[in-house]
Amino acid sequence: MINGEQYVFVVAESYEYASCDARYEIQLKFVLYDVFGLDDKDLDTFGAANTSAWWPAAYQGITAWWQLQHQFGYAPLLTKAVVHKKYVVSTKDD
Repeated sequence: MINGEQYVFVVAESYEYASCDARYEIQLKFVLYDVFGLDDKDLDTFGAANTSAWWPAAYQGITAWWQLQHQFGYAPLLTKAVVHKKYVVSTKDD
């Protein structure tokens, strides 16, 4: 996820409030999707026209990857990441 994600979903899986303890607890699921493909800007920056690229052989691969995606209809890679996180907050003064 270099230049941001395409979609992010946040799902509340559970929620609890304990009034005796003045404590909130929530379990969240974060689902992130990223499409790892190349656009025209990537080709301009890292493609064959830029032979002074950071890695000399990389420009050929970047150009070939762009061609596969844009000229031959290959789908870019789709990456999905799922993170579960629990948050607990106490509002009670100790």
